[in-house]
Amino acid sequence: MAQVMSHSLSHLGVQKEMARQILERYDVFSKESLYQAIQSGEVAGHPAWEDYIVWKNKEAHIARLRQMAERDSLHMC
Repeated sequence: MAQVMSHSLSHLGVQKEMARQILERYDVFSKESLYQAIQSGEVAGHPAWEDYIVWKNKEAHIARLRQMAERDSLHMC
């Protein structure tokens, strides 16, 4: 079980890093600000829309990984 938790935490770090790279690529503070920048034409729609969708999915995946890690840590006690 500890190995599963370790893998989940490692995967969580990778997902957060990928989201951070998108944030830096567009010099924005949130996926919502990226959305606004795309809508206003401040950044080109391609590949920004794809990156926005990836970022949105990564946030959902990160939330699931956190839930798994929390659940696993409760079972270890």
